[in-house]
Amino acid sequence: MNKVIVAHPSKQHSLHTAMAIESKNMLHSYITTIYQKKGTIISLFIHIIPSKYRKKVSSHYCEDLPIDKIIVIDEFLSLLYLFISRIKGLRYLSKWLYLYLVNSFGVKVADYAIKNNVDAVIMYDETSVSCFKILKEKAPKIKRILDVSTVNRLFVKRIYEEDMLKYHHDLLRKRFSFLWKKKNIKYYHEEIELTDFFIFPSNFVMNSYKYSNSSMKNYKIIPYGVDATLFKGKSVFKYDYEKIKLIFVGQISLYKGLHHLLSVISQIDSNKVELSLVGPIVDYALYVKYRSYKHIHFEGFVPFAQLQEYYHNADVFVFPTLGEGFGLVVLEALSCGLPVICSQNAGGNDCIKDGYNGFVYNPLNEEELRYKIIWFIENKCQLRQMSVNAQKSVQYYTWEKYSISVSEYVREIIYE
Repeated sequence: MNKVIVAHPSKQHSLHTAMAIESKNMLHSYITTIYQKKGTIISLFIHIIPSKYRKKVSSHYCEDLPIDKIIVIDEFLSLLYLFISRIKGLRYLSKWLYLYLVNSFGVKVADYAIKNNVDAVIMYDETSVSCFKILKEKAPKIKRILDVSTVNRLFVKRIYEEDMLKYHHDLLRKRFSFLWKKKNIKYYHEEIELTDFFIFPSNFVMNSYKYSNSSMKNYKIIPYGVDATLFKGKSVFKYDYEKIKLIFVGQISLYKGLHHLLSVISQIDSNKVELSLVGPIVDYALYVKYRSYKHIHFEGFVPFAQLQEYYHNADVFVFPTLGEGFGLVVLEALSCGLPVICSQNAGGNDCIKDGYNGFVYNPLNEEELRYKIIWFIENKCQLRQMSVNAQKSVQYYTWEKYSISVSEYVREIIYE
């Protein structure tokens, strides 16, 4: 019987990966740091955890995974990190603790994999180096698979440099200074070199990794999915033909390219367009600079269950990110019937066909973004059909299809 370990110190989409492997009876263990399992710290204190955190903790559970295949390690370290990371003034301590956690977690996963003589270990970007280094040295027969969730940091660093050069600022370097640190650059290179096989969510991510390894051959592009039952299309089409209502969902941050989107919107007649930004404010300077514009609305954090309502109140979704693995919000918006103006660096741009369900543009070209927004202002009559097309396009992006593709690819790797 094939034996595969899926391991992540947090979660991301790792539960979907684990379920995919389990569906083909290949899962040996799912290893993580936080999971609702009898005997864990979380299970003992779940009832006294503040409600705003309880729901997030509760998401670290999957009824489709056998409980005897769940391995929880470094739970106390992980909880300590989560606690410290929320205390202002302890930023550097929380970063150090996270790196310590990732390293400790990886070493223990490697030891467990070797002890149980598994066929493969699937880990995730920026968490795998300590594990893969041990496996390469002590158990090279165990296949090392990197399930990549975001763009290659070395490639995004280049994008940031281009952005700063073109628009004459150094904001991205100040905000993401870690990308320029030699030890981090070495880490990113090492992770790529230690990996045997890659799973990429999009063409953009695949190309970003080829930037660091042009001869890369062992990979497969497997896009994520969306639950269409959670994000349904509009039942009634009501458009304000006086103006176009744009929406963005995600962190209010520079890396999302919002400095460009907000600059463009601020220069368009407020009677023709309005923009709602849904998500926590990370780069507060963006809020300070643009909060006075009457057609720009900072909605703040919105619970997941309420997102559909915000999508339904908009006409067009805009995603100006400078670099993203896939951007699940693109699928959510399409599923809700919103055409999408999407950065070519979003990963989710693979889902967009120009003029059919939205438009793709260069995120470093503000004039091109402006043109796409103006197109919708001048072609409001196209909204209804593009909304229908948007919903049609997501039928190819489901977690069921993801599961089939991942399990088939992992089986191919084991039997190669």
